[in-house]
Amino acid sequence: LVCPQIDGSRASARLPAIVRRLKAEIFARPGVHLVAPSAYVRDRAVASGIVPAARAHVLRNPYAAPYGLPERGPPQGRALRLLLIADNLGERRKNMALALAALRRLAAEGLPQPIHIDLIGEVTGEVESLLAAAGLPHQLHGRLADHRRVSAVCRTSDLVLSASLEDNWPNVLVEAGVYGAFPVVGPGHGCAEFVRAFDHGEIAFAYTAEAFAEALRRAIATLSPDRAAAVATEIRDAHDPGRIAQDFIARFVPARRRILADTAAG
Repeated sequence: LVCPQIDGSRASARLPAIVRRLKAEIFARPGVHLVAPSAYVRDRAVASGIVPAARAHVLRNPYAAPYGLPERGPPQGRALRLLLIADNLGERRKNMALALAALRRLAAEGLPQPIHIDLIGEVTGEVESLLAAAGLPHQLHGRLADHRRVSAVCRTSDLVLSASLEDNWPNVLVEAGVYGAFPVVGPGHGCAEFVRAFDHGEIAFAYTAEAFAEALRRAIATLSPDRAAAVATEIRDAHDPGRIAQDFIARFVPARRRILADTAAG
């Protein structure tokens, strides 16, 4: 099988097989462990037969929010801020075309209330055309190298929309979630895992414009400033660097000591 993410003009179709063989060689060593931010990736790695289940672990990515929680008023009676973000908004796996098609459908059916779209990332001509077709007010922030600027936009967001076809435990959901942004995502991978982990967000039933438009409508109907603030605190706590460091030490420092002791004794 050919990986759909590989550009055949720049890399050989044999690359996935080569990488798989190298990974098998690496994980054949008994001291090598896999750490992933999501159970989705951990379980897929174990299912591949390359990584033993006993050496596959879930540790969330550490993240400290640079700003405090926003003071959100009731969402009624104002334009909602919806965030679309990716390093490259035209990348196929991020599926921005579907996200914009869902927004266009929602606008055509009648918005429950006004929506303003913030886009962070490199914009392609296709994305610009789809934005124009959606007919919704928007702001192109471009690719932001300064993380505090990214965070400042996330802090104003009511909703974050991801139609990504496959993801791990996306940093964008964490970076927006620490400010209470409500995620709308697709089924079947780490984005849905994020929503279920915090009981916060909507999961579209399928990768269609209709399904995502329906999920957006449900999300808008359930926005709550109090719930957003409570979940933002939960997400901050779950990704606190000190907490992640403690989890890492608890898992791996005793194991390293045992390995060193066994090596010295043997």
